[in-house]
Formats: sequence, structure tokens, C-alpha cells
Amino acid sequence: MAVTDETLELARRGRLEVSSIVDEETRRLARAWARAWNEVQPAIDDALLDEADTLIERGRLTRQQVDQRTRLRAALDQAEDRIAQLTSGMGVQVEGDADDILRSTDLRQRQQLASQLPGTTAEVAARFDQLDPDTLDRIVARTTEQIEARSQPLAAESREAMRRELTRAVPVGENPREAARRMTQQVAGGFDGGLARATRISRTELLDAHRAGAAAVEQANSDVTAGWRWMAELDEVTCPACVARHGTEHEPGTRGPDDHPNGRCTRIPLTRTWRELGIDQDEPAEQWLDADTWISQNPDQAREALGPGRYEALQEGRISRDQMARQRRNPDWRDSWDATPLRDLL
Repeated sequence: MAVTDETLELARRGRLEVSSIVDEETRRLARAWARAWNEVQPAIDDALLDEADTLIERGRLTRQQVDQRTRLRAALDQAEDRIAQLTSGMGVQVEGDADDILRSTDLRQRQQLASQLPGTTAEVAARFDQLDPDTLDRIVARTTEQIEARSQPLAAESREAMRRELTRAVPVGENPREAARRMTQQVAGGFDGGLARATRISRTELLDAHRAGAAAVEQANSDVTAGWRWMAELDEVTCPACVARHGTEHEPGTRGPDDHPNGRCTRIPLTRTWRELGIDQDEPAEQWLDADTWISQNPDQAREALGPGRYEALQEGRISRDQMARQRRNPDWRDSWDATPLRDLL
């Protein structure tokens, strides 16, 4: 079960392939949202120009005024309807992406297993069982269902966010058009909040499909696999929880890595030892950068990632690395790991 340089390179390629698919979906959402805002902005501009006198005199609109002004209410209704159109069928729109991700995951996970065994990786990988079509279809279906369910409330939530933005103050006595323009910018922030949430839902569920596929490959080859290892992408923007979880080992086929939304962590499948598999040879040396070594070799990056307080407490021995992660329960989504607040650590 020695993780080799080839294993790590294959994991890197697999992560890049998955990230490329997820990033393209993110760009598609951003383009669609931008087109939608261009459609609804004129109605919001006109409605706010109608309210310019109130904005100049009082510097704000009340919630009651927002609800009672016919043109404002109609503009918000149009924006809500447009977001509902964007999110309707969001799961179906990413079905092909999920399928592509799973096919990449299937190949890369088998290759990573093969890279830990003697022989040519391509030849060994071909002997591992692939994901069966029924398993692949189940994972795709769950991914699309999750995206559909979690995106449905976005239209109403975005409308309420835009409504709140309309009650924020603007400078009293501004030029009417300037006041209306400023208010429109504030409303745009509420509208784009829907994009941020839609992107987070899409990215997280597609990444979870990748992880579910990896678990399924391990289960399909349970006679060879010994489990999997959590691998974080260690750099200055890695969250403390992911640094803490990096290198932890888990039972084969179990879910994970259960990192936070938009997380970049992945799993490295592990084979049984060569002798457990009947191979009477010594295994090569393990190639793995553990988190403690990374921290000691990259102090500037580690300080940036962990924050000065955690970094110094860790160096002084006041906390341990595993304490930097805490598990959060979420029955509506899934359990995940996030960073333990510094005040709780100390």
C-alpha cells in the first residue's frame, strides 16, 4: 500500500480533470446570471427613478414602501421569476457533467490502485473492476436530485435579499439619478447572492459525486483495497480543518472527504500490502508529504493558511493538529469538517 510518486501524479491529474468540469459549470452559471441581470435591471432602474424624491428626502425606503410600490414590486417579481427560471432544472443541466466526472474518477482511481502494485500501471489498472452502469446511474441521479432540492428556495431567498437591499440607506440629497444608480447597485448585490449560492450548491454536489464514485470503485475492488487516505491541497489558502484532516486513513468504501462546501480535498485509494495480496516482494518507499512536514518546511504558507494564532499555538505545543478540525452535523445536507475557532482551541 505504498503511495508512489505516480499515485500522487495520477491523483493530481484526476483532480484537474474534475476541477475543469466543475469550473466550466461555474462559468456557465455566471454567464446565465449576467444575462438575467441585464434583462431585469432596466425595470429596477425605472422603478427606483420613480422613488428618487423619497430617496433624496429620506435617504432610504421602508419595507412597507417597497411592498406597496407597484413598479418596485413588479420589478422584484420579474427578478424572482428570472432566478426561478435559472434554477429550474439545474440538476438536469449538470447531469452530463456528473457523468463525465464519474467516468474520469473511475479511470483515475483504478490507475491509482494499480500504481501501488508491481507491473505496468495501465496493464494492472485494466484488471480492476470498473463502475457498473447501475452504480454510475444512481450516483448521477442522487447528484441531480440534491442540486434540484437545494436550488429550489434560491429564487425566494434572492427576492428577500433584494428587498432588504432596497431598505439600505443612501446619502440624503444626492442627485436623483445617482441615488437610483446607487440603489440599483445594492439590489444587484442581492441578485448576485443567488449566483453565489447556486455556484456553491453545484460545485459541492459535483465534487461529492466524484467522491462517491471513488468510494464505489474501492467497493468494486474490495479484495484489493485497504481503505483510503484524505489528501488536502496544501498551500496558503488551505483551511485549518483540511490541514488537520490531511493524511487521516479511513475504511474502504466509506464516504469522504467530508470537507466544507467548495472544498478541494480528495481521496487516495490504498491497496492492501503486497504480501497480503500474495506478492512476495518488498514494497517501494512511501511517497507522501504529511501535514507536519509541510508546516515545518513551509512556515510562511502554513502561517497564512492556519492564521497566526493557530500557527503559534501549534508551534508552542498548546494545541495539536487534529484539534484544529471539528465535525458539524447537518441532517439537511451531510456532515462536514470545518475549522475549530481559535477561541475554542485556546
